[in-house]
Amino acid sequence: MINAGTSLSQKPFPGSALTSFTFGCMSLGNDPGEMRNHIRLARTAMETGVWFHASQEYAGGGAFMILHHAYCEARKQIPRMILKIRCDNAEVLKFDVEDALRRLTIDQVSIAQLCRAKHDRRPVVDDFLDHGEMWQVCQDMQKQGKVGQFVMEIFASFSPDAIRAVQSNLFPGYIFYFSPGERQTNTELFELLESRNENILSLRTMCGGILDPARIQTIREKKPEDRAILKFEALQPLFEQSGCASWAEFSFSFLKSFPNLLTSIAGTSKEVHFRELLACDQKAKPMAPALVKQINALHREWSLLT
Repeated sequence: MINAGTSLSQKPFPGSALTSFTFGCMSLGNDPGEMRNHIRLARTAMETGVWFHASQEYAGGGAFMILHHAYCEARKQIPRMILKIRCDNAEVLKFDVEDALRRLTIDQVSIAQLCRAKHDRRPVVDDFLDHGEMWQVCQDMQKQGKVGQFVMEIFASFSPDAIRAVQSNLFPGYIFYFSPGERQTNTELFELLESRNENILSLRTMCGGILDPARIQTIREKKPEDRAILKFEALQPLFEQSGCASWAEFSFSFLKSFPNLLTSIAGTSKEVHFRELLACDQKAKPMAPALVKQINALHREWSLLT
């Protein structure tokens, strides 16, 4: 087990600085014809002071291009950022951090989200437990001020390895897909995160779009056997009981029901949608415990089907 005195989780975590809503940049730059509109959206988001979440891989690199232009136009409004950083090995991890700093013209990655394309986190967990090369690179990056903190990305398929990370205090926070429509952890891991009051950050606040009646109608027409339809139908009566005015407010309300959840990350390429998400986050209050309990039960049920 890693020595607690040298664990990354022992360093100050910027939880109090995080905004409750983080702007996800995954759709920026996905349409060359919308470049100016996307830069304008980034500038709008920058003016609100929210954190940003991005990746070198979003929109084939287009997201970084949009952010680079927006940041150069308003240097004093550059936001604090959560960035996906690959942890295939120490060399890739170091390159991704330095590449992001250079391409985005920023001084620090506030939070680096350690991820691997194949959704297998055993190598990074083993490396950190052994104080290996990746662990050392992370230590060095923090000492140099290039990264504020590192968090571990979680997918349900490797929950057992994530449990090892949590039990060994390897990281100060964990990030995963989490909304009323999904939870990318198994039940044991999620209960461990809750019982230890671990910092969590939620991705895909709108569950990839399925918390949208119009999107579900399209799915019904094109792929009536899609499981997303069953999830939506299971959540529909809970949404109606919640008193929320929209599905976005419903999702934010659910997420705000977890005191250890620091921020909810939702993306869009439309300014009107961004403003709706921001307004819903500001309006949303923690959901009634009985409804949260029912949604958690659905998550346990759905996890058994994967």
